[in-house]
Amino acid sequence: MDRCTGDAVAYVTGVKLGRRSLKFMDYGIMAATFVNLETNTAFRVISTEEARYLAEAYAPEIPEKYSRQLEAYKRMPDSVLFRVQKVRVDLNEYDLPGPTRKKISCSRCNQVVRDNREVVQNGDILCKPCAQGAYFSKAEEITWPNMNWTPNQKERQKVVDNEVKV
Repeated sequence: MDRCTGDAVAYVTGVKLGRRSLKFMDYGIMAATFVNLETNTAFRVISTEEARYLAEAYAPEIPEKYSRQLEAYKRMPDSVLFRVQKVRVDLNEYDLPGPTRKKISCSRCNQVVRDNREVVQNGDILCKPCAQGAYFSKAEEITWPNMNWTPNQKERQKVVDNEVKV
């Protein structure tokens, strides 16, 4: 689920990425899965491509394509717009909403990795960018004139050591 659908789901349901009640998973599929954390019941709602092509049948009087689709979607029954599946979603404690449960530093770049997202390779604890590559390259620390403090490696480790919960 991405594009406007992600915003729509967040708006309609009140879930948010920042509260960890909304998870973004990019599979290139227009779908959303809703999990009741109390009952562990989950449903996956998938938009159908057929609805796009059926817009002409549901709103033939509207000449402009996107306006026609919008009006047609309002008129279509849910069964034409969506497929719904009952699914099982296995969540661990680190995926649940709430505060950070664990912090640990990457042994290569010293970034703090939260909630069990670290990767262990040859006994080293690494963040995913160091272990598997990142979407960015050539990361280089910068400073600017009004910046009056840059933590050194030792100061950063001291802070992290005080916050690590294993």
